[in-house]
Amino acid sequence: MNGVGPAHDSAPKSETQLSSFSNTIFTDQSFNNAKLLNHHQFALMQHTIIMTKVKEQAHVEP
Repeated sequence: MNGVGPAHDSAPKSETQLSSFSNTIFTDQSFNNAKLLNHHQFALMQHTIIMTKVKEQAHVEP
């Protein structure tokens, strides 16, 4: 057990694989919109969506 498993091995290694991988995360419409952005804008958008969800969860009153 060296800690390197399928999840690590299947990480996207090219733009084509990245697009395929991202397509499983976004809905068809939002992914089609995202394809119009360049790689850096797309990565920033993913980060922003994730951080927004984290903040929403963090601000829920107990």
